[in-house]
Amino acid sequence: MGWLDRYKQQPKDQTQLDLFGEGQALTPYHRVDGATVQQELQSEVKQRGGTGKTHAQVNAIVTRNVLGCDPADLYAETGGVPNDRASLPEEAQSALIVGDVAARYQMQRDDAQGHKQILDSANKGSKTARKLFPW
Repeated sequence: MGWLDRYKQQPKDQTQLDLFGEGQALTPYHRVDGATVQQELQSEVKQRGGTGKTHAQVNAIVTRNVLGCDPADLYAETGGVPNDRASLPEEAQSALIVGDVAARYQMQRDDAQGHKQILDSANKGSKTARKLFPW
């Protein structure tokens, strides 16, 4: 099953009435950006029993696996503001988004629960994402 099949099977919960009273499904739209992806990852970690420390370690794992450097080095050498991904070069931001998404989906696939399993899944997922990049 592809993504479109999955999308079509999801219930549409919002409707808009036209002039004749017939309902028409609305599709809720919102832009997905790096901050949204980070929030989704943080929420996933929390739902699976992780803490703020777990989330910080997941971020470090994703950075090391996807970009090949520690977060402190990344920010220092690019002139970025520590912990502000928006201050990084666009290519690095994009790679981190891909790594975060891969880590989150791997956690779901593995049904990771608790600190150690979450970190293991994030490691596995972000290593898979790393293969997409030319560096």
